[in-house]
Amino acid sequence: MTIRSLVILVAALALVPASVSGQATTRSRRVQGQPAATVRTTKPEAASAEPSAPAVPAFEKLPFGPGETLTYDIAWNGSTTAATMVLTVGERSADGLPIRADVETVGLTRFLAAVDAVYTTYASPKTVLGNRTEYETTFNGKSHRGSTVFDRKKNVAVSSQATTPIGPETSDGLSLFYRLRALPLKSGEVLTLDGVEGRNRRQVRAVVEARESIASTNGSIPAIRVAFMPIVGGQPDDRDQVRVWYSDDVARVPLLVTAEPDVGAIRVTLKSARATRTR
Repeated sequence: MTIRSLVILVAALALVPASVSGQATTRSRRVQGQPAATVRTTKPEAASAEPSAPAVPAFEKLPFGPGETLTYDIAWNGSTTAATMVLTVGERSADGLPIRADVETVGLTRFLAAVDAVYTTYASPKTVLGNRTEYETTFNGKSHRGSTVFDRKKNVAVSSQATTPIGPETSDGLSLFYRLRALPLKSGEVLTLDGVEGRNRRQVRAVVEARESIASTNGSIPAIRVAFMPIVGGQPDDRDQVRVWYSDDVARVPLLVTAEPDVGAIRVTLKSARATRTR
């Protein structure tokens, strides 16, 4: 599973908008690039790769924790629910803090394409950077699975496909999506997310566009709108128009994801949330 497929399988079957595109297309719309914002947190965690390596920002408290369960409906091309997704945070183990995404097609969409996907990252509870990832996908009865280990002492990500050089803050799409929830997300802030899946290492520009309210079944909710744009040819490419609205509170729950990829408009809507942070 590539990082792009985790948004367009966040978006046609996934969430974790750390969407990445390998090539530009004729309908590409680019925005002017800006330097990545510096992330400042209360306490630095030294990178273990080399004594001279830059410190990796760490968090004293995360906006999510074990037991948090977020359930989403995924609509495609204005249809009723085409797929469902459940994001869960498990109990911390020796491998790290497990964060899992389960996606499956439903209804008529499942009749056309029976998709089941499970993606798990084991992230550092201090930095929310992945230590190890594993996934299994099944499409119309055919399964595929894989894993990646982030060796931060050697600065490489190792999978069955390849050994890929990484930086101090390189991670997988799911952990980067959750790590963003722990950042200040100040309006106008620009961040560069560095992701790797298998043999592919690519970057995504995240731009905090605005604070605004969005409608929900419980009324109007204050939210933070963030744009996600893969960097193509050195420039952010906004062709898929991926936008995520996070709740503007301590939990920073992803409330809504919208995208306009070539396969059709996608809308990922939060249906229920359990065990979210309240303080």
